[in-house]
Amino acid sequence: MSRVPATTCRLSSVLAAGLAIGALVASTIGGGDESETELGTDRSPAELIDELDLGQKTALTHGHAFDRNPFDRRQTGYVAPVPELDIPPLKLTDGPHGVRHGPATAFPAGVSQISTWDCDRLYAVGHAMGREAKAAEQDVLLAPAINIVRVPTGGRTFEYFGEDPSLAARGAVATIRGIQDAGTIATAKHFVANNQEGKPRFRTGSDVPVLRSVLQRGSRFVVDSQVSERALRELYLPAFRAAVEAADVGAVMTAYNSVNGDYASENAPLFDVLEDEWGFDGFTVSDWLLGVKSRDGSIEAGLDLEMPYGLFYGLPLRLGLTLGSVDEATIDGMIERTLGQMERFGILQGERVGPPGVANTAEHQRLARETAAHGAVLLKNEPIGDGDPLLPIDPDRIDSLAVIGDAIDTATVGGGGSSAVSPPYTVSPLAGIETRLGADVRIVTADPTNGIDRAVDVAESVECALIFVHDAATEGVDRYDMALHGTQDEVVSAVAEANDRVAVVLDTGGPVTMPWVASVPAVCELWYPGMEDGRATADIVFGDVDPGGKLPITFGERFDDYPVSTPEQYPGVANTVTYAEGVFVGYRHFDAHDIDPLFPFGHGESYTTFDYGELSVSPAETALSRPISVAIPVENTGDRPGREVVQVYVAPMGPSVPRPPKELRAFETVTLAPGERSVVELTLSADDFAYYDDSLADWVVDPGEYTILAGSSSRDIRASHPVTIR
Repeated sequence: MSRVPATTCRLSSVLAAGLAIGALVASTIGGGDESETELGTDRSPAELIDELDLGQKTALTHGHAFDRNPFDRRQTGYVAPVPELDIPPLKLTDGPHGVRHGPATAFPAGVSQISTWDCDRLYAVGHAMGREAKAAEQDVLLAPAINIVRVPTGGRTFEYFGEDPSLAARGAVATIRGIQDAGTIATAKHFVANNQEGKPRFRTGSDVPVLRSVLQRGSRFVVDSQVSERALRELYLPAFRAAVEAADVGAVMTAYNSVNGDYASENAPLFDVLEDEWGFDGFTVSDWLLGVKSRDGSIEAGLDLEMPYGLFYGLPLRLGLTLGSVDEATIDGMIERTLGQMERFGILQGERVGPPGVANTAEHQRLARETAAHGAVLLKNEPIGDGDPLLPIDPDRIDSLAVIGDAIDTATVGGGGSSAVSPPYTVSPLAGIETRLGADVRIVTADPTNGIDRAVDVAESVECALIFVHDAATEGVDRYDMALHGTQDEVVSAVAEANDRVAVVLDTGGPVTMPWVASVPAVCELWYPGMEDGRATADIVFGDVDPGGKLPITFGERFDDYPVSTPEQYPGVANTVTYAEGVFVGYRHFDAHDIDPLFPFGHGESYTTFDYGELSVSPAETALSRPISVAIPVENTGDRPGREVVQVYVAPMGPSVPRPPKELRAFETVTLAPGERSVVELTLSADDFAYYDDSLADWVVDPGEYTILAGSSSRDIRASHPVTIR
C-alpha cells in the first residue's frame, strides 16, 4: 500500500511555533456533545470522506484536548466526532498493564507477563484489558509496548517484552489478538528503536516532569538511533512485523526518537517497510506531545494521526489545505485508514464488535494474581547445609518469620509514567503474607529506613526472613545505574550475616546488581506484580504456585558486561547513539564474548526438577522446502507439580557472516505432575535459519551445518542435534 505524497515544503520551526497556540486552541474547541454515544453510521469511510469539508477533515487527523467535559479525562487521546455525518468520536487510552484511567484491574508489568513465556496467558490478559477498555468507553488501547530491551537500566524496560525478538514477537501477537478479539483496537508501540529514555545526570526519583526528561543525556525526544539495517531487521523490527502480519494489529504508534537521521514520525523508509512490505492497512498514530516534529515531513512519510493535540495537524494543516499546499487526497487517505479501523471494530457504526465490556471482575483479578505468580522467576534456591532449599517455606514447619523492607506495606503495582493504572484495591506483600499465614506464625517486621540494626535484631529473633528490595523505574528517564538505591544492599548483607535462612524478593523493573547474592540461599524476582502483589508473592513464597517463570532479559553482574558500555553506544554523543554492537544484544552479546552472566537469559528454577530426553529432529538434512519438526521428552522427576519452558535455539556452524553463537527460535511451556512425562513438539522454518544481508537487502540462509539446541535456559542446554541445510 503506497501513500500519495504531500506536495508541500517543510514548515519552518518558526512558523510551527507561531501556530502552536492557535492549533492548541482549535484542538480544544468543538469536541463531542452529550449525544455522541448515539452517533453511528452504516456509510463507508469513502462515502463519508466525500462529504467532509476541509475543517472536518482536519479535525479527524489529530487529537483534541478534551471531550464534552473539560474535567473528564477518562481517555489519553480523543478524536472529536463529526455529528453532522453521524461519525462517533475515537477514544484512546493507555496502556500495557491495564486501562490507565481507572479504576481498572492493574495487571503485572509487561516484563512480568512475558516472563511466563505463556502465550495463552498473554492472550487472556490482552482480552481482559480489551474488555475493560470497552467498559470504560474507550476504543483504542495503547498496548502492547514491544521494543527490545537493549539498555538494562532503561526506564521502560519494565513495560517491554524482553531482549529477544522471537519471544517479544510471540508475546506481541498473543496480546494483540486478545485485545482485538475483545473488540478493542490494539496499538503496537513504539515504532521503532525506542530503546532508552535518557540517562539522568544525577540520581533521581520516579517523579520526572516532561521538561526534565527532555534534558536527560540521550533523551528519547531528541536522540538519533544509528542502527544498521541488519540489526533493525533481525532485532528491532520482528515484533512489529509479527504484530502486522500475524496479529493484524489495528494501529501502530511511532516513537519519539530519530532512526538513522529521520524522526520516527516522518521516517519514510520505516513507513515503507510497515506498509509496502508488511501490508499494514491500519492507522499510524504519533506518540504524545512531542511525537510530531513537522507537518509536511510526517504527512509525506505516512503518519495518520497526531496526538494528543493538533500542533501540526490542526491549524497548520487546515491552512495548507485551504491554500492548496497540502494534497487533499493525501489527507483523505489518512482519514480513510482511521475510519477503516473504526468500521472494522464497529465503532463507526456505533455497535462495537466482540463481547460486552466488563471491568474489575473477580475473573480479571484472579488472572492478575495468577499471571504475577507465573511470571515470578526463581533465580536461586540452594539447600541450606545438608537440608532442603529454603523456598518454598512450609508454614507448618516454622513458628516465626521476619518480613523486612522499606515498602512491605505497599504493593508494587507498576512503574511510573503512562502505564500507571489506578486499581480498585491493592494487596501489599505484608498483607498477603499475613493473610496466608494467619495467626499460627509470629510475623515480625522491620523498616530498614529506621536503622539497619533493627532489621538485624529482627532477623536474629526468627527462624527465617524475607527481605523485599525494589527499584523505581519510570517512563521519561533511565535508572542511574543497576544498583539498588539507598542502603538496600547493605541491609541484605547485614541480615544475611544474622540469619542463614534468608530469601530476597526482588520487585524490580529489570536487572539489578546483587553484591550479596553469594550470601543468601534464595532469590526470587517478582518484577512489578500489579494490584495482587501480596497474594501472588505469598503464593510463590509458600509454595502454593510453582515459580515457573523464565528470564526474558540477561541479568549481568555489572553494567559494563552489556553491549552498551561506551558513551557512543549509551547514552550517545551529541544526541547520536550508535548501535555499534549490531545484532549482538542481550544473551547474543554475552555468548559471543564468553561473558558469564549473573543469571542467563531463559533462566528460572522450579520447586521440582525436570529431566530432558534425547532430541529428535526431522528431517536432519533438508533444503528447507518444508518445516523441520523438533521433539524432546521432558519428565517431572520431583515430588510436586511444576511448569517447565522448553527452549529451542539454532546455532550456525561456520557462518559466512558474524552471527550470534545461538538464537532462540522456538519455545513451549509444559505443566507436569510428579513422575509425568510428555514429548514437547516444536517446528522450525526457513526463517529460523536466516540472517539479513544488507548488501542484498534480503534474508539469506547459508547452506551448511547447524546445531539444534534444546534446554531450560540459554546456558542450560540439555540436548542437541545436528542439521544440514542444503
